[in-house]
Amino acid sequence: MKVTSVLQLSLSLILCYLSTQKCYAGEADVVREFLKARRANHLQSTPSINSGLAAAEKQRSAFVSQVGSKEDDKISTLPGQPSGVSFDQYSGYVNC
Repeated sequence: MKVTSVLQLSLSLILCYLSTQKCYAGEADVVREFLKARRANHLQSTPSINSGLAAAEKQRSAFVSQVGSKEDDKISTLPGQPSGVSFDQYSGYVNC
């Protein structure tokens, strides 16, 4: 009878200890779990290589000829520009 009481008490203490260890996880454990979940989510949302190649091919075919556009984009003067400046300025943007 005394042996079963000691055994039950020991088992209860072990279960209490294990439950507190799970409840009070350290900051490193929380960050590790967060990164693992984020990595798993990223792997699921990554498109396949074939769809990436198809998108690149579609984008490549969307380019238009740039012939003659430099002359169209030339700016004669900018607001506040001093007179006598002798360099060419062009408008436009780079699409990445």
